[in-house]
Amino acid sequence: MTENTREITAVSRAAIEGAGKAPEKALCGICGEPMPEGEQMFKFHGYSGPCPKPPLAKQTTATQFENALADLVERYLRDGLAPTEINAVLHARADDDYAEFARSLLAAEREE
Repeated sequence: MTENTREITAVSRAAIEGAGKAPEKALCGICGEPMPEGEQMFKFHGYSGPCPKPPLAKQTTATQFENALADLVERYLRDGLAPTEINAVLHARADDDYAEFARSLLAAEREE
């Protein structure tokens, strides 16, 4: 099987698995409101008129981090992990991230 055939098979399998599921509601990337009927393929309002609401406030990196952490904890809780287990997992991941960061700093120092 060629690489292209594998890619086509993977895409086809994903399409088949997604068949029958309710499509996700397309939202405007500027104001966050649902896109009008017939414009769901676009990322922003504009074809049939301007955004119905003002632009959403941009999230800071800290807010993005807090949201990602909250989503991760929520997923672990749904998976049945106890708070102490979640804490252990988060500490292990932080240690792994710190170790990776330290390795990247050492590699950068060696290159200089």
